[in-house]
Amino acid sequence: MVNVSASYVVTNAGLSVYLAYPHFDDGSLLHDPSIGVYEESAPLVPEVPDNVLFFGIGIVAVLAIVAVIVRKR
Repeated sequence: MVNVSASYVVTNAGLSVYLAYPHFDDGSLLHDPSIGVYEESAPLVPEVPDNVLFFGIGIVAVLAIVAVIVRKR
């Protein structure tokens, strides 16, 4: 039996889990991909609601238009 280190990174597609196995001489490794990562144990990733993003882009667009109009005067 060997100690396995694990780390994860949150991506747009979900959660990427990385497993690091130590080097062991003349041994064999049998990896079982069903490691038991369940949705309940995954960290929560806050999402920006679509309407906040939409209104933010709208405000920036309005400010840009106003800036162009003011500069032309």
